[in-house]
Amino acid sequence: MQISSRAPVRISFAGGGTDVSPFCEEHGGVALNVAIAKYAYAMLEPAQKWEFISGNFEQQNRFDSLGEFTLKGSTALQEAVASHFCDDKRKYRVWLDAEVPPGSGLGSSASAFAACIGVFNHLLRERRLTDAEVAELAYKLERVELGIPGGRQDQYAAVFGGINFVEFKGDDFVRVNPIRLGSDALCELERDLLLTYIGKRRDSGKIIEQQTADYKSGKNVDALMQTKELAGEMRYALLREEFPRFGELLHEAWLAKKGFTAVISSDWIDEIYDEARKAGAVGGKVCGAGGGGHMVFYTPGPVKRTVRDRLEQMDCTVVPFVFDDYGLRTWETEC
Repeated sequence: MQISSRAPVRISFAGGGTDVSPFCEEHGGVALNVAIAKYAYAMLEPAQKWEFISGNFEQQNRFDSLGEFTLKGSTALQEAVASHFCDDKRKYRVWLDAEVPPGSGLGSSASAFAACIGVFNHLLRERRLTDAEVAELAYKLERVELGIPGGRQDQYAAVFGGINFVEFKGDDFVRVNPIRLGSDALCELERDLLLTYIGKRRDSGKIIEQQTADYKSGKNVDALMQTKELAGEMRYALLREEFPRFGELLHEAWLAKKGFTAVISSDWIDEIYDEARKAGAVGGKVCGAGGGGHMVFYTPGPVKRTVRDRLEQMDCTVVPFVFDDYGLRTWETEC
């Protein structure tokens, strides 16, 4: 029997950065995001040895026991998840691959963790973790066990799916507030968002480390507080289906995000953004920590094609997508 799973990546609209320690513990953080139908996939099946296959890194590692795991390199994610769930009584082959590679700014590492946890959690049957517990475990394994800097919005987006306004307060409070729009409104919002890949980003961990250092020195407190407030305003703009206002707030949120630390943007990113706005985009931002990866723009109706054409002239790659409303899914296949 094979157990398979998939978990979506996300587009972040606002609040990202406020979900990072120590700001999150001291002021509370929020995140407004939407899961999209670009997935990390995992598959698990019994094997004679531990075998981890990483499609994105074209890497394969085999071990005789858990004690041989190094938690380093391209299969560290699978090793960390297997170590949490298993002993050596049974061994598994675990395959992991993602449609969105690392460095995208779309939370692909969190979706990979969620997918991998999903196949092991499926084995537990009646003792399975809840969605919130899966998201927290994904966060702890990535951020604590493997020491990869970052916030905690990505894990919840990957597990819950849909459009969510998520509130954080330290390690003991997370509240997921789904934003449920009618089918017509969802179609309109999906139509008017444009996602584009602008090139590989800088190391997100280093960007977040600089942001944290700037916070501790007091340089970006106002920018973080502003983006938290704007995320709340964007939430209500969506709930009221005031999408042009949502686009305007997206612009304001990008200006606030640029104040987190100097390496979030660059001359190239600023040029892309300015040209998109000249072509008709109401607002937009870099997804994730910044420095590259993907950008999202609000491009109402007829201007979307104009913005798309201008971005393609600048050698950016427009990425078609639809929303994902399911989050993490697992299933069994007899083989």
